[in-house]
Amino acid sequence: MRSNPTPSDNPIPRPSRWRVGLALAAGVALWPAAAPAGAGWTGTGVVLELRATVHGRFLVRIDVPDNPSGCRNEEWFYRDLGAPGARQIFDVLRDALAGASPARVYVTGRCDLEGFSEISAASVGRPH
Repeated sequence: MRSNPTPSDNPIPRPSRWRVGLALAAGVALWPAAAPAGAGWTGTGVVLELRATVHGRFLVRIDVPDNPSGCRNEEWFYRDLGAPGARQIFDVLRDALAGASPARVYVTGRCDLEGFSEISAASVGRPH
């Protein structure tokens, strides 16, 4: 019986440096495609729904033509009610919903677990 196993006795094969390097290069090359989140104003659209929740946030659905956040759900947005300006943003969006005025929101680039975009501002215009 041998007391010290040799590397050839190891039943688990070790990947070569070449394979590890190739896997790292592939991951780095794919990273930008997997995380395109960005901040900025959405296009202008119609507020379709505004929801206050028991989870300390409000949700708003806006039919926007573009959303720079890169979040999975392009029409749903959220703001935590305890965040600065949340009440004012809610009021602006409520008025847009009631008056059927076009609105747009500023997305921060953060996405929640549902794929909704976090917002930090809202803007309402006059209908054409």
